[in-house]
Amino acid sequence: MSHPRRSSLLAGLLAAFAGFGSPLLAASEESFSLQEIRAEQVHGPYLLRDGDRLQLGGAAYQMRLVPPDRLSFISLATGRVYGPVQTIEGRLVEIDGRMYAFSWRVDQMVPAPPPRAPLPPAPRAPPRPEPIPIPPLHAPEPLRPRTALPPPRDTRRATFWIAPTDDTPMNWKVDGRRARDVDLARTTVGGALEWRGWMAELHLSPSVDGGELLPQGMDVVQSDLGDGTGWLLAVGYRRPLLVRGDWEVTGGARASLRQDALELTSNTAFGRAGTNETVDVSYATQSSDITLTEFALWLDIGLAYAVDHWGIHLDLAFQPLGTVDVDGGLAYGDRELPLKADRDQPLSIGVGGWLGWNRWRVFGDFTTGSDQTLRIGMMVDL
Repeated sequence: MSHPRRSSLLAGLLAAFAGFGSPLLAASEESFSLQEIRAEQVHGPYLLRDGDRLQLGGAAYQMRLVPPDRLSFISLATGRVYGPVQTIEGRLVEIDGRMYAFSWRVDQMVPAPPPRAPLPPAPRAPPRPEPIPIPPLHAPEPLRPRTALPPPRDTRRATFWIAPTDDTPMNWKVDGRRARDVDLARTTVGGALEWRGWMAELHLSPSVDGGELLPQGMDVVQSDLGDGTGWLLAVGYRRPLLVRGDWEVTGGARASLRQDALELTSNTAFGRAGTNETVDVSYATQSSDITLTEFALWLDIGLAYAVDHWGIHLDLAFQPLGTVDVDGGLAYGDRELPLKADRDQPLSIGVGGWLGWNRWRVFGDFTTGSDQTLRIGMMVDL
């Protein structure tokens, strides 16, 4: 009799256990998801089973069910336990520095929208009509080449001057030997024409004088160079290089041809046989014509400041090329000793200024170096 009772009791306990355990088994098959709070990204769904593994934020975790209704997450990399979190809708849990919300809803992942069909190509724009040519009212001016330099000044001017001092320091040689450094001293009148930077000059020297070429000695008592005339012709071009307000820098080049005709008077000794094996020494005065012809190429640069009625300027001239030809020599008895001459230096510097009213200007300038010149004159705009 006892065996049937034990069997019925055991059967009742098994039935009660099965009825109590059936919800746990059913719950273990349920799914859940985790929604990241900041990024609003839904992860899952995951099966709610003890010991299952899941990927969350690029890291692996293992789930641990904590009865009756809690859930923990164990990091497989560090072993750290996050949770437990109560398996109630909306509960928050922090996993590896990020906040997640527990949810039984697993349909929060919205599928991506299907790709949009490509739009049809836009219709081709109609062809643009050709512009109707309109004849210009005036004939177009030809294009001028662009240059970084300022344009040349449209100046038409005539200049006249007198130079009471117009000297040229020269180095002389007589018969290949160095002689005295004698300057050619002139008194000059001149004129110039200027048009858009081009210029032409003419100098006339009615008086040209020199000096003693050789020191007095037993053979040569006198060697006086003087009593001459001369002229100079120069042509060139000069234009602005830089203009800043009332200041202007100019540059250019010119070529000059000068000729001076002088008379060289010499008193030299000559001897003849005398009595008793002696030599009689006599002196004779002779003269010869000397012509100096100089061709020179000059490079000019200047700095000028000018306002309405006055202006000043500073000029620098350099002679890169020049030749001086001397025709004639020093009369010495029945022969002539050849002469050679060169400029003392190829560089000159000058300063000057002007005062003007209307078209007329009065000017003066002084030059030193290869030429020693003092000029006073007048300019008029044409």
